[in-house]
Amino acid sequence: ATALSVETVNSRMNSNIYETIYYGRVVNVEEVKKAINAVTISDVKSVLKETTSTKPTMVTMGPEDASAVYDRFTLGMS
Repeated sequence: ATALSVETVNSRMNSNIYETIYYGRVVNVEEVKKAINAVTISDVKSVLKETTSTKPTMVTMGPEDASAVYDRFTLGMS
């Protein structure tokens, strides 16, 4: 219920409508948490490889060398 406490009645209603149209039912919050927690780094890298043909552009702010951040961010993307 904690996940729902930050939602307005309107936003929850919209979610319920979307879920009913897309999934044919309202999706349980625990089911969503389970699906999110099941995502692995390998899953994310796989989606990135499927959806990007070049390395992304990245903007950084702060004291760290931007090239080092970019290298870590794009590690394994090629």
